[in-house]
Amino acid sequence: MNVAPAVAAEPTLEERYVAARARSLRLAAPLSAEDCAAQSMPQASPVAWHLAHVTRFVEAGVLEATVPGYRPYDPAYARLFDGCHSEEGRRLAPADRAAQARRPFDEIVDYRRHVDARLSALMTAGAPAQALPIARALRHELWHQERLLADLKHWLATRAGAPPYAAALPPAGKPLLPFDWHALPGGGAIAGRPVACGEYAKFIAEGGYARREWWLPEGWAACVAAGWQAPLYWRRAGAGWAVFTLHGEQPLDPSAPLCHVGFYEADAYARWAGARLPTEAEWTSHAATQQFAGQFAEDGVYQPQARDVVAQVFGGVREWTAGVASPAEGGDNSVANQHVLCGASCVTPRALAREGARLLLPPTARWQFSGIRLVRDSV
Repeated sequence: MNVAPAVAAEPTLEERYVAARARSLRLAAPLSAEDCAAQSMPQASPVAWHLAHVTRFVEAGVLEATVPGYRPYDPAYARLFDGCHSEEGRRLAPADRAAQARRPFDEIVDYRRHVDARLSALMTAGAPAQALPIARALRHELWHQERLLADLKHWLATRAGAPPYAAALPPAGKPLLPFDWHALPGGGAIAGRPVACGEYAKFIAEGGYARREWWLPEGWAACVAAGWQAPLYWRRAGAGWAVFTLHGEQPLDPSAPLCHVGFYEADAYARWAGARLPTEAEWTSHAATQQFAGQFAEDGVYQPQARDVVAQVFGGVREWTAGVASPAEGGDNSVANQHVLCGASCVTPRALAREGARLLLPPTARWQFSGIRLVRDSV
């Protein structure tokens, strides 16, 4: 008699919440107390602050909001670890955020355990009133896991000679496949994969950072003021390039998706290539026709990798679009000119990637795992 294979049950909300909370602590496990408390720039937040902030989000949004008589673990934490009021992004980190994160790390871990224990009791009791706020808290945790890795990378890049955060990756060896162009409903065609590092290196070699004709006026001003000469984390190594990654410094992989460029660089490259950036609608329309497959944060490969397929949409880099966010959409409330990135990167948790969550960033932001996809109006 043939027996149908058992179908694994979908994890419950409690199981997903517990798994996400445990993974946040695992991300911090390889780090020293110094690394967890460090803040390398105002736009980034320390690892310890991320861990405390998402816990405060749970405490305020679930326990204080739905449990009568709940008393906060420490009233001072509301002041120390709030500071993020939108799931679509966050304010610029205050100058004292690193000082907040220097509280003993064990104290933050104890705070997480206290809140998780109270919440576990609620979920075990099957209280339905908490389901929606718990789901919001879970989503918020996933958002901060992605941000934590990007912020951490920026900090570790400042520490010359520091050991790699993650195990070394195998040497690259995949060929760079040509672009496969997909027709768009409104005309034109969108590239089936993001721009690769080797293609962007040609842009640099042809004076990409020295010739203003490819740049928006405000982009050229930003380029000159900041002294950009290559994507963030690239450095000259003999006749080629080396790239800093969370797996240690590596030779540039020409076939890997380009990463760590800002909107202005993405726009300049597209003009140089005789193309443009997609609108958000064009990007979304194309993505809806593609298989949901790629490399995500849970895979532990924190650098975009070339794949053996022409079509690459998810799980490599988030991609700049021509879309500008409205002030009402959240993001960094101190920046008026924010642009929309679509897709999911190698540090985006898989569940968050499935939602198609957008990311809103200023056009000069380069520390997130951001890349480029091209559109041509005639192919």
